Amino acid sequence: EIRALVIRLQAAVRNDERRTIATLVVFPLEIKKGPLGVTSVPSVTVFMKVYPSVFTKKLRDALLKQNPDSVAVRDGTATLAEGRIVIGYRCTTADPRSCTTGVTEVTPYRKSEP
Repeated sequence: EIRALVIRLQAAVRNDERRTIATLVVFPLEIKKGPLGVTSVPSVTVFMKVYPSVFTKKLRDALLKQNPDSVAVRDGTATLAEGRIVIGYRCTTADPRSCTTGVTEVTPYRKSEP
């Protein structure tokens, strides 16, 4: 399931399909900023506004270089793009049917990073 999600995410990023990317996100999305700063993106509307500053060219390029077959999954979580995109699952209730798999966390590159 995660491999298929990675392939869909890469295709959406490659084609700049931001709405499709948003469907692969589990909200609230955590945007990690060092040190210890985290911003919570609660909805598709907010995601669309912050997308350009989060999914920068450098992050998109790192994601597109990722081989979907080499993604390691540990405890239901996978990291992509040099560890900057986390795919995991989140449940809204104790019922397993309420669980959704998707992008749960992104650590954008800072402008000062090479």
